Amino acid sequence: MSVQDPEIEASGEPSRWHAWTQLRPRAALLQELAEQGEGAYLLGVKANIAARGFVRSAGSAALDLVPEHADAPIVAALRRTGAVVAGMANMHELAFGITSQNPAFGAVTVPGHPDRSAGGSSGGSAAVVAGGTVSVALGTDTGGSVSIPASLCGVAGFRPTTGRWPSAGTIGLSWTRDTPGLFADTLRRIIALDRAVTGRTRARSSRGMRRCQAPIRRGVCGSAFQRSSQRSYSRILSGPGIVRCRRSPPWLIRCRWIFVSSFRVLAVSRRT
Repeated sequence: MSVQDPEIEASGEPSRWHAWTQLRPRAALLQELAEQGEGAYLLGVKANIAARGFVRSAGSAALDLVPEHADAPIVAALRRTGAVVAGMANMHELAFGITSQNPAFGAVTVPGHPDRSAGGSSGGSAAVVAGGTVSVALGTDTGGSVSIPASLCGVAGFRPTTGRWPSAGTIGLSWTRDTPGLFADTLRRIIALDRAVTGRTRARSSRGMRRCQAPIRRGVCGSAFQRSSQRSYSRILSGPGIVRCRRSPPWLIRCRWIFVSSFRVLAVSRRT
């Protein structure tokens, strides 16, 4: 894969979608892609996953300190398939939200739509795939951090069952729920990489896979899908026993604010 996208600049500055916390210089990417040869591809890594030579900030200025000396096992596994790490993808600070509105690195938006949120917490990973900067990006998921950005950005997303992929080398929230996840331009690429990571050479079933060869069209729904969804929503809204979502109690909101704010205070104190 060639590095032609203007997002990957030698300056390493964040993209216009605020999708990156750190970018590798263009010349270094070109050199490594040439060394890898055929089959090499660009990989974005969520900023809470360790990647050799990059800062694992988890989207927080408090942790934006020194580069990592070793890859997380999942990054090392993808490197063996030909991955070349392009940079660290922006995220919701400390993976503690679903909007990726990051105060330190900017709010991640859908490529081409600066007024639309890319979702979170792995918003940057989904955005860099949707924008065509990379073909594959790593994220993490506790309770929707892969599926939400994949839906909003219109890319293929995969949340493995917790324990299917190694989670060492990540900064997470719950040891019972956290798992690395993947975004890609096609579903077939995700299936191939999952087999490479797990060592499984055959899927349980290949039914329905003939329709997954073409790249996903970003944010475009077919009319049949729309009609089916409208009918489903009508049945739900007209049926009995509608459950309405309740807002988080005030004490939980305050705890979240104190938790995130403490990291910001720590960042200021450590830098001064």
